[in-house]
Amino acid sequence: MHRGELHRRFGDGRGCDSTSCTPTFELGQALLDQPRTLIIAQKGQTQWGFGNLLPILLAYHTLCFAFRRKCIVQMMNTGFEKFYRYRNGRQWWQRSNFSIAVDKHLSAKGTALVQALQENNSSTVIRVSLKHQPDFPLEKIVDHLEISPFVRRPCILQWFTEPVHAQQAPKAEFKRALHLRTDWADLSNAQRGYGAYNGTVSKRWLLHACPNLTSWGQDDLVLSDSPGILKSARALGIQVGSAVTLQGRTHSALNLGNTNAVPFRNTTESVVEASITDLEWLMHARVVYSGGSSFTRPAQLGSLCGDFRSLKLVCPNYDQVFPREFHKILPPGGRHHDKYAAISRHVHAPCHNLSAVACLQQYVQVISSH
Repeated sequence: MHRGELHRRFGDGRGCDSTSCTPTFELGQALLDQPRTLIIAQKGQTQWGFGNLLPILLAYHTLCFAFRRKCIVQMMNTGFEKFYRYRNGRQWWQRSNFSIAVDKHLSAKGTALVQALQENNSSTVIRVSLKHQPDFPLEKIVDHLEISPFVRRPCILQWFTEPVHAQQAPKAEFKRALHLRTDWADLSNAQRGYGAYNGTVSKRWLLHACPNLTSWGQDDLVLSDSPGILKSARALGIQVGSAVTLQGRTHSALNLGNTNAVPFRNTTESVVEASITDLEWLMHARVVYSGGSSFTRPAQLGSLCGDFRSLKLVCPNYDQVFPREFHKILPPGGRHHDKYAAISRHVHAPCHNLSAVACLQQYVQVISSH
């Protein structure tokens, strides 16, 4: 029996449904209504995706719970505050929040930040100003902080990540969910020009990679950054997510200024909202299969008792069918012909004994949007 199944059946005495988060939400509400405040202004621009940034935001809010402070956080140029709010409907912050009188200014990160908060805990309003790269070490450091015994860390994430807009899931709970990452977002325009979506070819590749999907159905969910993969999964009768891959940028990206010198127009909000929807749906799956993509990490951190398992249990051939960085060895301009030769010799590779050009043509037919 898997650890997640044990947790779901026997739990920790606090349950697996949202009612077990009530004490956490009540404390969060109380912290918002008192003067002790922690302001964290993370400045700069980022191209980090949800999987890297939401765990840092969880760490920041965990600090607020540990030090009994109201939390005001601005995470770089992500615009998260437009898409997420607190569970009670209140906004994360408004510009007026940053004009309040501050007792202590800090610029420390990681362990130094935690120590500084301990030393200056008597200050009513503390402002932390950080630049550029997020405070990644803080994520591990806060795991050792003491918080109230009735506060659950997954509930903290759920407290501050109530979507402002998200598509309603077709199911209140999914039996199983599968996240499939492809190279669709990384293909160049020249590579995409080698083909168009072909349902027959796409289904054949998908089942070659994930033969166990033949037993999945309407109670299950497939998420992917590839529109083609989602079309093929839906054709199998499986529920699918809302992947958005716009002009070559994966749907978990936040800063859509440009990719390969190609400008974007009016895409940011639809990309972020689609990502938020997919994460919400993942958190309501009993079992989640993932290949280790960072995109699934927030769902795992916010899931009350989801069972996260290896992708290979459903897709034993996935690494051979959809290799990581596949676009780098495919024409035109593929730089590693020897690597392609090795891949195409593998018996489980759908490009077995095909030329690199023929393989690229099929690959685009499998994963493209149209």
